[in-house]
Amino acid sequence: MNEVLLIAGMALVTFLPRWGVMALLGRVEMPAPLFNTLKYVPVAVLAAIIAPELLLREGQVYISLQNATLMAGLVAGLVAWRTRNLLATIGVGLLVFFLWQTIVAPPVASAQSPTETAVPGADMTATPEVAQIELLRPVVLNTYPHDTNAFTQGLLLHEGVFYESTGRVGFSTLRKVEIESGEVLQSVDVPPPVFAEGLTLVDDRLIQITWQSNEAYVYDLETFEKLETFSYEGEGWGICYDGESLWMSDGSNILTERDPVTFEVLDTVEVLAWEQPVTMLNELECVDDVVFANIWQTDFIVRIDKATGTVTGLVDGSELLTVEQRQELEPGAVLNGIAWNPEDETFYLTGKLWPIVFEVQLESAGMLSPGR
Repeated sequence: MNEVLLIAGMALVTFLPRWGVMALLGRVEMPAPLFNTLKYVPVAVLAAIIAPELLLREGQVYISLQNATLMAGLVAGLVAWRTRNLLATIGVGLLVFFLWQTIVAPPVASAQSPTETAVPGADMTATPEVAQIELLRPVVLNTYPHDTNAFTQGLLLHEGVFYESTGRVGFSTLRKVEIESGEVLQSVDVPPPVFAEGLTLVDDRLIQITWQSNEAYVYDLETFEKLETFSYEGEGWGICYDGESLWMSDGSNILTERDPVTFEVLDTVEVLAWEQPVTMLNELECVDDVVFANIWQTDFIVRIDKATGTVTGLVDGSELLTVEQRQELEPGAVLNGIAWNPEDETFYLTGKLWPIVFEVQLESAGMLSPGR
């Protein structure tokens, strides 16, 4: 329904500048072909501007929908100008939208056979001589309730409770959560226009990063009092602490090592799978010499050797939720939330708006070769 309204709105908006443009062009003598070309410029300009802005769902752009709606809006605008028929405009726009999504847009990555699984975000053109990647499947040990209003951006375990960062502008929070019940024991709001992202713990300080505000907030672990604010360049997606350094993602294939006291950049590491960049690195969890990273918009988590940036493992979380549970989720409710339990050597996994936190052990399911 959102797509119907968006395409109809774009088609209607294209009428508004038409008369002004036509009046302006009508005052200038020019060949008819040039006139007919220029009068359609506002359609392209409006579509290029409006589509990305209106597709900011909870602060994150869905790329395939952006492309589909851009094409649909362009075609719908042309139909609107030619026919002045709203129903025809919406119908043609929807047809283009669904054809683009079905035929042109690439499918979302999903689990394949152990010998040909593709790592999301990586170009599978590497040679078979490149080292294989271990496929890991989560074996569920326990399940716990999770707040379905929590747009999880960061998750960590400390002294038997979860600390969670939730996102969305106007709904961002830092919270302390009881594992067994999912009850929020303590919470502080992060006011607009901030979109909160990843979370980590350094000694007795919680550090929460932000998506596009270029700020990291330092809180007292016990009181949630804000102690300090760091500034940084670029976007903030995920963050974790390995006992010596902070590791931070920004949605690209780069992990940035930072000083835990000053937040200054110490180094950067390029994340590669079969010598190809792996992008969309989101929520992070540091475990010994590796970093686990959610791949945004997929059911996969990659295990990264932080010294080299090489992907050494791929966690397939596609079977954590049932088909029925997935159907109840809204768009954008993807796997995103990793907390390591060093005592039991288990992981807690959840997602944005998910109803469940899964306690799992990772079990090897074979080795992966570059997909062809």
